[in-house]
Amino acid sequence: MKDLIIVGASNAARDVLQVVKEINKVEMTWNIKGFIADTGLDIPKLTNGELEIIGKISDWIPKSDEYYVCAIADPNSKKVVTEKLMARGAKFANIIHPNVEINDYCTIGEGVIFYRDTVIGPNAVIGNNVHINTKIAHDCHVGDYSTVSILSAILGYVSIGTGVFVGAGSTIIPHISIGDNAYIGAGSVVVKNIENNKKVFGNPARKLSDLNMTTLYFINKENTDSEKNIRGILGEYLGVNGNGLVICMNEYGKPYLRDFPNVHFNISHKTGVFICALSDNPVGVDIEVIKDFNKRIAERFFTKNEQEYIFVNTHNQNERFAEIWTRKEAYVKFIGKGMAIPFESIDVLKLETANIISTFYMGRYVLSICNLKQSIYNERLII
Repeated sequence: MKDLIIVGASNAARDVLQVVKEINKVEMTWNIKGFIADTGLDIPKLTNGELEIIGKISDWIPKSDEYYVCAIADPNSKKVVTEKLMARGAKFANIIHPNVEINDYCTIGEGVIFYRDTVIGPNAVIGNNVHINTKIAHDCHVGDYSTVSILSAILGYVSIGTGVFVGAGSTIIPHISIGDNAYIGAGSVVVKNIENNKKVFGNPARKLSDLNMTTLYFINKENTDSEKNIRGILGEYLGVNGNGLVICMNEYGKPYLRDFPNVHFNISHKTGVFICALSDNPVGVDIEVIKDFNKRIAERFFTKNEQEYIFVNTHNQNERFAEIWTRKEAYVKFIGKGMAIPFESIDVLKLETANIISTFYMGRYVLSICNLKQSIYNERLII
């Protein structure tokens, strides 16, 4: 058997682990040594103590007799991490589920991952470090570092560039060309060519030039270390070692990255949960526990319109209070001035603010996010 190390410790890494195990059920091929990751899931807990995180990507030195598989779905992060390890001598293996169908007349690169039920059609060309979890029809081309998610339909003569992410359940009709570093949102139907670096979403898929992509990271833990969490999340998002990031604050206490001015983030935490929002544009986020509220706080900090919204009936008053409070917090954090803006001066139910704030109920929590533009939300859960 050959030694194999899984790179990354996200949910994708758990899926890759299962593919490797399925390969070994047919023929003992891989000795799984463990995972390397700078941040991620509690692997020992999730594998019942069978496997561990044996080191960090940032300082890992590969050995000549080891093979690697990069279990990171995001194309940009995958590219950064893979190239970093390859520069140190790492060899990346092809991990192909036993029931995958590969046509005799196609071309497959190195470092690919083909999940269960993947089909590669005649004369298809698959680049290096590509992840595929669906059927690729005849005469298609998938560029290096791209990820094609489950239940997608990639029809004949489609050309997918380098570093493309195709979300779950998407359809790309024949003869379409997808530019490098494009992002196709889940469930999209692509009927026109997509340019480099464009994000599309919907049926038919349209450019997200008027929308915003926001990634939400959730950590369900008690007494979380905020700085450790945020550095780990930012490092994973950017594909770098989070410990080396320079995090600054403006005069009102809003954090920003000195060396990544186009990456915006904001955090919030309550007992049992930590959340971080990362976005292409300024963002504010707040999460609160639904609990019995203090009427005097509402009378002091809420506008008459907001108070009427809470007290209009006796039902769901605690939920409505938490909704208004999180919307106010998210808004002032988005503006970047925090509590320097008097809460009673903002009516978050009025049109000019309501249109840029989204609110979600999550069990005993209420979450609000404020963006300059309407957003598409991509959720990540870290146990």
